[in-house]
Amino acid sequence: MQINFLVKNFTLKDRLRELIEEKISKLDKYFQGDTPIKVRLKEGNGYNKLELTVILGSIVLRSEVITDDMYKAIDLALPKLERQIVRHFSKFDAKYKRGGALPEAVVPLEAAGAVVRTKSLKLNPMTVTQALVEIEQVEHDFYVFLNKDTKKVDVLYKRKDGDYGLIEAE
Repeated sequence: MQINFLVKNFTLKDRLRELIEEKISKLDKYFQGDTPIKVRLKEGNGYNKLELTVILGSIVLRSEVITDDMYKAIDLALPKLERQIVRHFSKFDAKYKRGGALPEAVVPLEAAGAVVRTKSLKLNPMTVTQALVEIEQVEHDFYVFLNKDTKKVDVLYKRKDGDYGLIEAE
């Protein structure tokens, strides 16, 4: 795996870097070649945040943990990411056995200028119920999808109270 460290307001010591690289190398069994993984470390007021992001074509697998200790954070974030990897590969494996296509090649994400991140989405038509299942699988706060009923792009988002909201395009 190709590990890219992004550090903000945090001093990354060699010991922690080596530990993260060692633990992430255990994910090599799931990938071929130099699959990029972004490791973002951030320190805030009384908290440490660790994000692990793997981009496989149109699929983004991400794990985020906020703790008081970065050493604990890697132990919490890695199993979460590994569960997502296993879930998505088993889903694609089942699809492939039914005659579908395998996941696209790994596409690195570049940051330049004022635009920090660009994503391309292939919007497959789905119902709101199917979008609810997807948002739970990717464990994100929002999910963009093409509404099967209205034929418009909608955004499903998770509210602070645990329920969901839907933004419908006009």
